[in-house]
This record gives sequence, C-alpha cells and structure tokens, in this order.
Amino acid sequence: MPPALEDWVALRLLALRPRVAQMLLEIPHWNELIRDPSGLKQFLIEATTGRYSLAQLDGLAERSQQLLERLAKLECVAVALDSASYPPLLKTLFDPPPVLFVRGDPAILAEPQVAIVGSRKSSSLGRATAERLATDLATAGIHVTSGLALGIDAAAHRGAISHSVRLDAKSDKQTAQDFLSQTSERFGKTVAVMATGPDQIYPTRNANLADQILVSGGAIITEQIPGTQPRPFLFPERNRIISGLSLGTLIIEASIKSGSLVTAKLALEQGREVMAIPGALNNPGAQGCHHLIKQGAALVENVEDILLALHKDLREFTPYVKSAPVNNNHSPLDPLLHLIGKEQPSLDQLCLMSGMAISELQIKLTEYELQGVIQREGVRFVLVSSSGRMSL
Repeated sequence: MPPALEDWVALRLLALRPRVAQMLLEIPHWNELIRDPSGLKQFLIEATTGRYSLAQLDGLAERSQQLLERLAKLECVAVALDSASYPPLLKTLFDPPPVLFVRGDPAILAEPQVAIVGSRKSSSLGRATAERLATDLATAGIHVTSGLALGIDAAAHRGAISHSVRLDAKSDKQTAQDFLSQTSERFGKTVAVMATGPDQIYPTRNANLADQILVSGGAIITEQIPGTQPRPFLFPERNRIISGLSLGTLIIEASIKSGSLVTAKLALEQGREVMAIPGALNNPGAQGCHHLIKQGAALVENVEDILLALHKDLREFTPYVKSAPVNNNHSPLDPLLHLIGKEQPSLDQLCLMSGMAISELQIKLTEYELQGVIQREGVRFVLVSSSGRMSL
C-alpha cells in the first residue's frame, strides 16, 4: 500500500535529520513501519543511537490526523514528497522537505521562479531595485520567490504583486479574484517561504503583505508545523527551500556575513544560477554582491540580464523555444517575426497582436535578439538584416 498523506505528516512530526529520514524512506513499505511503534523505535535506536520511548511514538497516527485537521482550519494544504503537486526542482535536493505546508495556490510551485533576497537593513535604492526587477519578472510571467523578511525580501514580494489588485483582509476579495482570472496567464505571482509555522507570520509587520500575496494568487509555504516560532537555526533551513524552488537566485545588497550569501552558497551547491546587483564601492551593503560577482555570479543591471542568465533553464519550461525557426538571412518564417517586420510594435502591442502569454513572448524575443534577428529601438522591436534595419 503506498504511503498516505497521514504517513508523510507523521514522518514530519518525527523531525528526523535528513540522513535518518532518507534511510527510513529507503525501506520498502516504510509507511507500515511508521505505524508500528515498536518497529519504529528499534529503527530509530539503530539509526540514531538515540533514546526513544514508546510513549513518544504511540499515537503518532492520531497526532498526524489532528495536524491535518488543524491545517484545514488554517486553509493550508500539506503537499507530500510523492505528490504530483510537489515542486520538481525542490525534489532534486539532497534533503527535500518530506512535506510542505502551503497556503495559497500550490500549482505555482512547479512553475518557473526566480529568488530575490538581500539585506533586511537595505537602502531605499536597494528596495526600489528589488521592487522594479520583481515587477519586470512578474510581467514576464516568472514567479518571484523570497523569504518575507523586511527590506529586500518584502520589496521583491511587493514588486511581484504590484500589477494585481491590492486588497487587505477587509476588502472585496471577489473583485481581486475576478481581476486575477483575467490576468493569471499573463503575470507571475510571488512565493513567500517562511521559517515558522504556517500560522505564524514573521515578522508580524508583514502580515498585511502576506494577505496581499494570497489575494494576488501567490503562495506562502513552510516546512515547519503550525505553532513553530522563529528560531535562528530555522532560517538557513528555510533558505535552502528558497534557492531550491528557483531557477536562479538574485542577491541585492548583502554584506560579506549576510545570510543572503548563505542562500547564494546553497544555490551553487544545488546547481542553480547565482546573480548579483553591484553597488557603490564604499557601500558595506554591496560588498557581498561584489564578492559573488568576483566568484563568477552573473552581474545584473536589468531584467534582460536575468532572462539571459536563465535562458537555457527557462527553455525547459517553454518547449516551443527549442524549435523557433530562424534562417541565416533573418527572414521572418513565423507569424511573430512577420508582425515585428510589419508593425514594429512595443512589447504590449506585440502581446495583444500575437495572443501569446507574455512569459513566452519575452523568452522568444530574447532568443531572437541573441541571434541578431531583431533589435530594440526605444520601446519598439524591429527586424534587422546584415545591412541594418529590415522591413517587409
């Protein structure tokens, strides 16, 4: 019998170290062992050399069921490691959370995301940069992931939802839902990863921002059970999820000893792209970013730099790009190039005329720019040839 959701939640309640949890999961029919207090006790003693009493393990199934009932009251769902809804990128980690607790839309966790993190004690310029780039990413249909902290994190979340209706808990949520139903295909959302339980928004001053994230169609996720308070050691564990969900991690304003550099290190270990925004030479908050750039992180000045750095990874999410037909004479072989050659449209105009999702459009335009098929003139796109500008 395959593991039930209650079994995965029971595994989470054991709070095992990743190595021990992996050993347990490698046992055939491990879920049957979870339901056997005596057998589970023997396994844990052998695997951890620790001391366990039957009193600790008795009633594990009942506690698991009670936790699921509590989650339902919080409008929070548990997504197990073997679920089709579990984020595929996160599943590739050495130590993926056995269960994620998700408020909001779990479906967006499997879609392309970029993490934006940085200093809590950020400058106004740093926050404005984070907000602008997050807005641009969301406009391109890419979700923005961060940690709901003060400073850069909060600015990134705000930027990603800036296109949607801003509503607090007392506002008309139906208005937001109606709006989002018309824009869900065009705009990215934002994902907040917490180091606390799903019922504990931290810091509390971001509670209204958390509400806006949910209303805008985003998600708030954590691996911690309800009631878990913020603890220093939980934040590095949270950071591995932020980087693990994302195709790449962008660092904006970070000192040399910043926790954001921990996230960057985790992203590198996970085989993900690391990007950084440079700053003033005399700004201590930029030293961490400069260090990353020296070590090979992609230098980012605008959203095009991000799309370029992640181009190969984004193509995995957008298969049509692989077969985009272009010949050496830059002749327009598809309707998109025909529209550009005829109308020289802006991005918004091209989106309306082509009927394409803006995320698909951004990636395909980047592909054509790299190949020298098109170029930008102000806000418009034009076809180019070996002799310069080309028209139909």
